[in-house]
This record gives sequence, C-alpha cells and structure tokens, in this order.
Amino acid sequence: MGTAENMNRHTLVVRGPQRARLFERFRRLFDGRDDVVVVCDRRLRERRWPGGHVSPERRTHERRRRTAWVVPPD
Repeated sequence: MGTAENMNRHTLVVRGPQRARLFERFRRLFDGRDDVVVVCDRRLRERRWPGGHVSPERRTHERRRRTAWVVPPD
C-alpha cells in the first residue's frame, strides 16, 4: 500500500469562504514540490443526516497514511 514516497507526502486541504483565493496562494507556494499536495474542499456544508443527526463512525481504524493539514483549522 504505502511506499516510502507516499509516506512522505503531505496534503493541505483548503476550505471555507476564502478557499478559492487561499487555494491559489498555496498552490503557487508549493508549486514544484513533490512532498505537498494542495486540495480544495468543494463541499458547501457538512454531510449530516436529516434532522441534524450525525452518522456514527463505521471505521475501526485509520486507513489513511498521509498527513493532512486543514486551512483554516476547525
């Protein structure tokens, strides 16, 4: 699954109302670097069940191996 190359790759997730502007800024900042991937979160709102209930977590362990940064943080 994870090669040494993938283990050293970081993901920067840009979200929020300023995401287009921030995405372009970070994309240019990290351009040419193989160890950072900049991703724009295009969701308009959180995924929730009708009535405001949050779905229960179904995973029993973490499957992702990459480090992810979220901008702006929660």
